[in-house]
Amino acid sequence: MRLATRYVFIAVVIFLLFVSLEFIHYSGKTPQLIPDNKRIHGVFRNSSMPKNYETHRFVSEKYTEGHSSNGLKKIITGRQVAKSWKEYQLDPNSITGNPLIDDYGKNDITKGGELGRGITFFGEEKRKAQKLIDQYHINVYASDLIPLNRMVPDSRFPNCSNIPYPKQLPSASVIIPFYDEWTSILLRTIYSLVNRSPRHLLEEIILVDDGSTMKELQGDLDEYLKTHFPNGLIKLIRLPQRFGLIKARMEGWKISTGKVAIFFDSHMEVNIDW
Repeated sequence: MRLATRYVFIAVVIFLLFVSLEFIHYSGKTPQLIPDNKRIHGVFRNSSMPKNYETHRFVSEKYTEGHSSNGLKKIITGRQVAKSWKEYQLDPNSITGNPLIDDYGKNDITKGGELGRGITFFGEEKRKAQKLIDQYHINVYASDLIPLNRMVPDSRFPNCSNIPYPKQLPSASVIIPFYDEWTSILLRTIYSLVNRSPRHLLEEIILVDDGSTMKELQGDLDEYLKTHFPNGLIKLIRLPQRFGLIKARMEGWKISTGKVAIFFDSHMEVNIDW
């Protein structure tokens, strides 16, 4: 019994020592997560991530460091997706030219956010994250560090994966109203639909801007959608004023062309075989 107690005591001491070293390491000056030379016009490539991964750095550039650079500005350089959605649907081997779509499934699952992995902040980074949570009521700081095309764990019951589903179903229009949605969260919603939907069933994604006031959701969002997704897939309509959720949904439904209309929030991610 005494021997077991000693082992427990030693294990506790080792654990406390590890925690203390971590605290000492991260206290004081917090390490810069994203080196300046890796930032690209408000979008960064983290050197620890695969080169395909891009995500938005609005948080540190605009809100915590006081920079005025617009989050999506000029990131479309050399990234024009010319293929139409219909062409992409008809050819199962077709690629878009956007690696966040074409290379989906090859993700490095050890990175933050992949398969639901959390991101932990320390020191100054933690204070910045909490300040933005208080302001936006969601962890936008973490969202900007998570890949836009991250993979998610299969949340179905195990036997569900063995159930065969018909491949030929009615085409679907997905309608997503949004109001001042954080840009990386909105884009992650879109990428989840594109990457985890059978291409021949996804007719279109209709975004309805319900009178947003955030500057990042203005012209640069239009340009990003135009250059990063096949032509005809994403349709963005902007309402002249705040209509409210139900009316915004109806405005999207009016222009939908799919046989089925599906309404989603702007801060969600679909799962496998959704």
